[in-house]
Amino acid sequence: REQASAVRADLEGLMHEAAAASERSEAAVIVMRDTLAAQRRLAAVSDTLAQADSVSQQLRAAETAFERGEVVDSASHVSELERSLGALGSSGETLFPTAQGRLDQLRASLLEKLRPALLRAVSEQDADAMRTHVRVYRALGHEEATRECYVECRQGPVFEKWSATRRSADPAAGLTAFWGFLISFARGEQGWLEDVFPSDAVLLPALLLEALTALRPQVEEMLLDTLTASGAT
Repeated sequence: REQASAVRADLEGLMHEAAAASERSEAAVIVMRDTLAAQRRLAAVSDTLAQADSVSQQLRAAETAFERGEVVDSASHVSELERSLGALGSSGETLFPTAQGRLDQLRASLLEKLRPALLRAVSEQDADAMRTHVRVYRALGHEEATRECYVECRQGPVFEKWSATRRSADPAAGLTAFWGFLISFARGEQGWLEDVFPSDAVLLPALLLEALTALRPQVEEMLLDTLTASGAT
């Protein structure tokens, strides 16, 4: 009986020790979990601070470059600034309540400042300058504006040729020359487009469609007059 009591006492002692060890283990797990959570919060705060610092730097750099007339550098900083603001999410509006407005204003100013040079690059068919404009406009989120400018501006030679055709002393010969010009013009434009917009096959058809749609009433009138005169003779 005494031996049984001793064994029972030993078992109770072991159970108490096991329970205490379990409590210590659970406490240690809780401490570790809280420590890891705190580390994650600190890492998140550190990332936010790094992004906030990037926003401040990019905003200053973009505005400074614009003031110096360095539009390409300014556009590059605008692109980086937009990414940094996006990475901040809702925190960006809290930390930088005026940043988005300044970004939008700077982008609008850059597009306005770039417009004359873009028109000149299209008009003179300067492929190197045009490729630069495409990159800059892409950084500003307005790459499509370069294509729209091409379609709009390169209709000019078509209209100029048609204006000369309407003054032709021989309407039939003038119309023939006009169609020949269109073929030659299209070939030349296609080669330039393959250099500047290699993946865009719709710009030339869009250009010709818009130009010829605008000229259609005049072309039909001149063609009808030519056929009528030919029939009269």
